[in-house]
Amino acid sequence: MTSMGPPAGGWQWPEPSGDRLYDWFCTDESGAGSMPVEQVVGTDVMVVRADAPGLDPDRDLDVAIDRGTLLVRARRRRNEARPSEMLRSELRYGAFSRRIPLPPGAHDDGLRVGYREGVVEVRVPLGR
Repeated sequence: MTSMGPPAGGWQWPEPSGDRLYDWFCTDESGAGSMPVEQVVGTDVMVVRADAPGLDPDRDLDVAIDRGTLLVRARRRRNEARPSEMLRSELRYGAFSRRIPLPPGAHDDGLRVGYREGVVEVRVPLGR
């Protein structure tokens, strides 16, 4: 019998950076999965966009600011197909969330939240 060990030079793992490491391995304290985001900070507004396809934004989306952190929470619900009818399901369902520290001067007065084509956009005013 032949034994297989690590390849010459050892195992090579991808090296994620920044939030990618969080996205790969972590959930928040509620057990919710992570949402991929992009964040842009301008002189008077911070814009955060999060992938959240398949939501009913009126029912399945919550955005709040709490103690200097932007919290985006969403829930993606399964369709009504019975398991016997499902041929394949590779989509993620359930709760997703993301906590993003806010820069100094951020406030919730004038906070705007939109949802279009599966992307949540949050605009946080900055009062610098």
